[in-house]
Amino acid sequence: MYFRSMQETDVLIVGAGPAGSACALLLNDAGIKSTVLDKSAFPRDKICGDALSPDVINQLLRIRPSLRERFNRQGDRRKITGLRMVAPGGEHFELYLNKGQDKDIEGFVMPRMEFDRTLNEEVKTAEHVDLVENIKVKTLHKEADGMRVETTKGEWKAKMVVGCDGAHSVVAKQLAGFEMDRDHYCAALRVYYEGVEWDQEGDLIELHFLPEVSPGYLWVFPMENGKANVGIGMLSKYVAMKDVNLRKELEKAIAEHPVLAPRFANAKPMETVKGFGIPLGSKKFPLSGDHFLLTGDAASLVDPMTGEGVGNALRSGRFAAEHIVVALKQQRFDARFNKAYDKRIYKAMWSELRISRAFQKFFTNPKRVDRLTRFLKRNKKLHQKMNKWFLEDHLMTHWNKPSFYLRKMFGVG
Repeated sequence: MYFRSMQETDVLIVGAGPAGSACALLLNDAGIKSTVLDKSAFPRDKICGDALSPDVINQLLRIRPSLRERFNRQGDRRKITGLRMVAPGGEHFELYLNKGQDKDIEGFVMPRMEFDRTLNEEVKTAEHVDLVENIKVKTLHKEADGMRVETTKGEWKAKMVVGCDGAHSVVAKQLAGFEMDRDHYCAALRVYYEGVEWDQEGDLIELHFLPEVSPGYLWVFPMENGKANVGIGMLSKYVAMKDVNLRKELEKAIAEHPVLAPRFANAKPMETVKGFGIPLGSKKFPLSGDHFLLTGDAASLVDPMTGEGVGNALRSGRFAAEHIVVALKQQRFDARFNKAYDKRIYKAMWSELRISRAFQKFFTNPKRVDRLTRFLKRNKKLHQKMNKWFLEDHLMTHWNKPSFYLRKMFGVG
């Protein structure tokens, strides 16, 4: 494909993942043209836990009904019934999405390769979206009337740039001055397995809180065709402080942990272990400036406790598109005007992120986690209440966030 030396667009979206796709689709449906650049070609692997909460499914419908319909047609996804939390000492308890209820609250495990491809295919049907793949953004330059963006395939001039380019966002680094802070960053590994045995129901996502990986956890998420997404994550500050080798801890748990080892006895890894970083939403920093907005992982909107970020990525992509519609009408792209975007993001998300950060700190003490788990498991009335909370409509947002239960039980936040 031939590119002119300089192309112009009202909106340049960097990154075609969940946040970028949501933003592009909503701009398209408002009749606004945008250009989306992505360094990869789809389908492409995205290292992730692959769990999609009910909030994610709800967001798809709010972005575009046809997107939800496209998702419903995908076969490589496994419906989950709830979650199991396993304390360091081995005690565990379960929470279910639909126990004793007529309504159907849906959560899934689906490879991000397939989930992001679903979004990508919808974007390709959009009349006003120009998607360019296999292109890398090199530098961004603020100019009086917009942003000039140098890429490996020429230059673009845009009134607004939307950074949707993930944990290692070029936009966040160059325009917002983002630097990794180990106290607000998570190191994680993922590997797909086949042949994992399920000791009870095989439709629960599992979080194993290991003493060696605190604050953090090992996860085992069931997938279609007998596969599982297995991974481990820990706050980077403690990885460095305790000199933890996450790969060794993952391999040790699979081989020796009394709960996990029997279930992995005949299991085989389907790939080499892959590492990734997660910028957590446990501190605020500027999400906008002159002619730019940040979304999703590029905006550090990942839940500090669970590491889940897809729901907030989709939501921030929505908010960015809605802000841009107003910005174009008023022809306002300056930092002062764009502060309204920051305010909306943090009004919607900060309370939950802050409480989740508190819960993350709570989990730094393995003995404390053991005591809490025993208490929850043995207190049947409280367990019943938690299942009731689990089924409330607003848990479409919070079902997989332990911070929700902290707020319910202790009134934090």
